[in-house]
Amino acid sequence: MNADLVSTVVPAVGPSVSVARRFVRATLIRWGCSEELVETALLLTSELVTNAFLHAQSPSRVQVRRSRATIRVEVLDRGSGRAELRTVGPDDSGGRGLQIVEALADRWGDHLQDEPDGHVVWFELDETSSRVSPAPKHRSSRRLRKDPT
Repeated sequence: MNADLVSTVVPAVGPSVSVARRFVRATLIRWGCSEELVETALLLTSELVTNAFLHAQSPSRVQVRRSRATIRVEVLDRGSGRAELRTVGPDDSGGRGLQIVEALADRWGDHLQDEPDGHVVWFELDETSSRVSPAPKHRSSRRLRKDPT
């Protein structure tokens, strides 16, 4: 196994979010990432795994990859839909997950691929970034529809 790419599979049940978070935390701590980066990655991982659970209703593979000074987390599921930012009102109880990802990730996107994991949503955090608050940034160039690698 490549030490800079690790993955686990979580079932389509609510407690899988905490399993995914523990997996990502352990990986990033083992790689010596800053606490700020770890906490941001955990929040964003929670959002992506929750979306997979709610929308795909299938087991999900959580992959964590490190290359140079970038951490990439991917959540692969069997869904066929695409990740879309939603406009939500102040009284809506959900729909803000990808807005959080947009605000905190250096880059993020999604794409469809062949089975068994048909849908991939991912985010990247640069290790030199310090993202500790969800202050929105209006940089549309961060959102990529296709996987750049």
